[in-house]
Amino acid sequence: MTADLLVTAHYADDADTMFERASSFADLVEMTRGISTYKGLPALPMVAGRTYKTDIKVLGLFRCDGYEIKIQNIDREGRRLQSSESNEKIKSWRHSVEVRPCENGSIWTDRIVIDAGVLTPLVARYAQFMYRYRHRHRKATSIQSVLKRSCRTLDAKLPMFFPAD
Repeated sequence: MTADLLVTAHYADDADTMFERASSFADLVEMTRGISTYKGLPALPMVAGRTYKTDIKVLGLFRCDGYEIKIQNIDREGRRLQSSESNEKIKSWRHSVEVRPCENGSIWTDRIVIDAGVLTPLVARYAQFMYRYRHRHRKATSIQSVLKRSCRTLDAKLPMFFPAD
């Protein structure tokens, strides 16, 4: 079972500034302070092709140790990045970020496909809460999110998002 999460946030800041934040673990750690802690992530920009390991504590209650974040692609010019994440509890958390300029700032879009087995509905709802929380703390002017059960199988050989997306 997989879930698809789409989160779109509008910002007054320009797209380049927001993409720098999107590709920074320091921003991730700071924007989730209060709901999650990450042990071992560098306070440096992400590097394409590199795998980072962290231990996460969610809401001060749940541990997610040995979590791996592989940065698959970073396109700084196009302001896009993709990561593939997992550990023993979460089979797959595939995340795509795109930041586009708009008339009065920028639009940040997160697309996440989650497979956590029988825990997928619970993990996906937490993911929706977490991404909305992060965007609120970044001072987004508006946030929209859609969570739905995925109608496709998740396979490492398939592209994360199809042209129709």
